[in-house]
Amino acid sequence: MKVAYVLDNFDRGGIGVLLLDTCELAQNNDLDLILISLEKGGSLEKEFENSKCKLIKINRRIPLDLKIIRSIRKIIKEENIDIIHAHQ
Repeated sequence: MKVAYVLDNFDRGGIGVLLLDTCELAQNNDLDLILISLEKGGSLEKEFENSKCKLIKINRRIPLDLKIIRSIRKIIKEENIDIIHAHQ
């Protein structure tokens, strides 16, 4: 099963630490995780790159970027995503 997590960035925080653990556990449970970051960079980016999860970085324009919807939709189709989980 392919699961995509959409998050703001790869900064250290609750979701960052949770997703690092989730990436590790997913491998043991036949889950294919894809992490979609709406911003490039972050203090945990290197650790995520070393995990076995696929990373996709989108360069969102602040405060409102309606083109991001098209970008995420394209990723969902190309990667055949089954479930999308989003964090803010």
